[in-house]
Amino acid sequence: MIINNLTLLVKGRLVKRDLYFEDKILYIKKGLTSGFNGSGLLLVPGLRNAHAHLASRLMKGTALGMNKYDYFDSIGFKMHKKRTKSDAYKSSMLACLEYLKNGVTHVDAMDMDPEPVIKAFKKTGMSYTECIAVKDAHKEAGNPKKQLNKTLKLKKEYGKRIILGLANEYECTPQLMRDGLAFAREHELPIHMHACETMEEVRHMKELTGKRTIEYLHDIGMLDHDVRLAHCTYADSKDVLRLSRHDVPVLHCPTSNHSITGNQAPIKDMLRNNVQVRIGTDIFAWNPSASVLKEAWESHKKTGITIEQAYCLTHQQLAPGMDASFSLIDLKELKPFKTVSELLAKLMNVNAIKSVYVKGKEVIRGGENTLGVKEDKLRRSVEKIRDKILS
Repeated sequence: MIINNLTLLVKGRLVKRDLYFEDKILYIKKGLTSGFNGSGLLLVPGLRNAHAHLASRLMKGTALGMNKYDYFDSIGFKMHKKRTKSDAYKSSMLACLEYLKNGVTHVDAMDMDPEPVIKAFKKTGMSYTECIAVKDAHKEAGNPKKQLNKTLKLKKEYGKRIILGLANEYECTPQLMRDGLAFAREHELPIHMHACETMEEVRHMKELTGKRTIEYLHDIGMLDHDVRLAHCTYADSKDVLRLSRHDVPVLHCPTSNHSITGNQAPIKDMLRNNVQVRIGTDIFAWNPSASVLKEAWESHKKTGITIEQAYCLTHQQLAPGMDASFSLIDLKELKPFKTVSELLAKLMNVNAIKSVYVKGKEVIRGGENTLGVKEDKLRRSVEKIRDKILS
C-alpha cells in the first residue's frame, strides 16, 4: 500500500514524505507512485509501552490513594487468586484495545499468568515480550522453580518473545536474583525486573546485603547481562553511572511512580549520562490511562525534561525493514500550533488518531477496532468481574 503526502517529524522538523508498506516498511521517501492521499495526516511510529501488567486492567483505579503494600495485601492478591483464565483474557484483551486506540503497538509485559495475555496479543497482532514475575520472598510468592520451568515451557512455544521476569528486591531474595541470573544466562533469556521503586525496597535490600539494589545487581554481574529495570525511582547518582556504563534500559512510569511514592526517577540525570530510558504505563490500579503519550507528557511536567526528549522515549523512528506499525493523526485536530513543541504538547494531550496499523493491517479505524471485538460489551463484562471479586 502507498500513502502519499504524509507529514512526519524528522530530526525536529515537519517534512512531507510518501509511505510504501506491506507488513514491513518498504520505503519512506518523496516521489512514490500515486496512492492514497494522506495530506493533512501526521504519521507517528507505533508506540512502545515498555512496562505494563495487562491483566491488571481488571483492577483499574482500585489502588488510587492506597499504600502499595496495603493494596496488594488487601486487594491485589485477592483479585489474582479469584480471577479465572477467562477473566484474565478479557481484562488483557480490553487493555490491548485501549493501548491500540492510543497508538501503542508493542508492549513489554509482566504478568503472573502469561497465557491469557499472550492470547490477547495474538488476537490483536501486537508485538510483545512477556514474562512471569518470579518471586520467592512473599507469602503469595508461589513456587519459583515451577515459575522458572513455566518460563522455559513458554519460551519453547513462543520463542524470543518470552523473557525472564524477576519481581523486585522486596519479593525476591538475593539468592533468587543470583539463581535467576544463572538461569537467564544458561537459557539465553533477557531479564525484566522492578528495581528501586520505593525507598522501603531500597532499605530492605541494604538490610539484607549491605548494598543498594543497583549496586548489588552490579556486583553479582546482572548489569552485564541483557537486563531492563523498571522504575528506578530511588536510583542515586552512583546508580545512574552504573546503568550508563552497562547500557541498562530504565523503564520509566511517571504516573504510577507519582501515585505510589510521590517521587520520580532522576530522568534528567539519566539522559545527561546517556542512560536508555523508555516509557511504560505500569499497573492499571494506580494508572488508569492506557496512553504512552500521556505518560510522556507527565514525564515532561514532573521530571523537567524537554517535551522533545519525552516524545523520543515513546518509540523508535520508522525505517525500511521495520514492522509497518504506526498511527495516522488528523492534524486539524491538533491545530493551532506554531512550533514542534506546541504540536507535541497537543499530540500528548489530544487523541486525534484516525487509524492504527499493526504490521501492515489496519486495526483501528475512526476510533473503533476492526478485529470484530465488541469493546463496550467487553468493558461491561470486565467491570462485572471486578465487582464480583471485590464484593
